[in-house]
Amino acid sequence: MKIKDLTPYVYLKKKELEDAVAVGWIEGDDLLRNSGKVPTEVIKLLKEYEIKNHCKGFHSCEYCSDWGTTRATGNGEIWVVKNDTLYIAPYLIIHYIEEHSYRPPEEFIDAVLNGFRPNSPGYEMRLNKILNV
Repeated sequence: MKIKDLTPYVYLKKKELEDAVAVGWIEGDDLLRNSGKVPTEVIKLLKEYEIKNHCKGFHSCEYCSDWGTTRATGNGEIWVVKNDTLYIAPYLIIHYIEEHSYRPPEEFIDAVLNGFRPNSPGYEMRLNKILNV
């Protein structure tokens, strides 16, 4: 599924997610336009996030070769919070960065580095505010 980076996240089509933007929902030639190095700290921090919004079934990486190799799969999302914005990325974003040199937008990288850490009281409080819980 493709959603352009930093556009409203519309997959669930819920009003309470109006402050959410999509990052990393790539396909086709997106890697040609969005490639480069990502600080190792970003990858390390992304791996600390637990999967939110588990999805039914799995999405396979379309960039992995079909030639006898197993394609990477994912079935959930990573939710990154900075200020009043929720960045929603597929769990496969880690794979895209590590294996295919996908470079998310600077805004997302900044949110990972300087936003609320996963499982911190600030993260949960801000997430609940954004979700209107």
